[in-house]
Amino acid sequence: MGKNETMHIVSCADDNYARHLGGMFASLLMNMDKTRNAKLYVIDGGITAENKDKLEQTAMSFGTPLEFLEVDADQYKHAVESSHITKAAYYRISIPDLIKDESVKRMIYIDC
Repeated sequence: MGKNETMHIVSCADDNYARHLGGMFASLLMNMDKTRNAKLYVIDGGITAENKDKLEQTAMSFGTPLEFLEVDADQYKHAVESSHITKAAYYRISIPDLIKDESVKRMIYIDC
């Protein structure tokens, strides 16, 4: 990845993990090379508007764009859930279908 190339970073969360996602984004953006550009994507597993606003504010405070991605939850209606695996955990499988920008060749997935 060239130094001028934007880093595309994807994560997925539901409302229970939105706060942790915000902390992870803040840590990531504080500690990454300041000469690098990044774009953040969040696969929305059921995040409230209030928490989306907080995530956007976190990203904006670093001058980093953030895009929320919507998954067709019906694709995962038969996915097995447990006490520590929610349907949202499966949504990362959809990443190649969710990113519409064909100029994006590589992405980094970071789990919060």
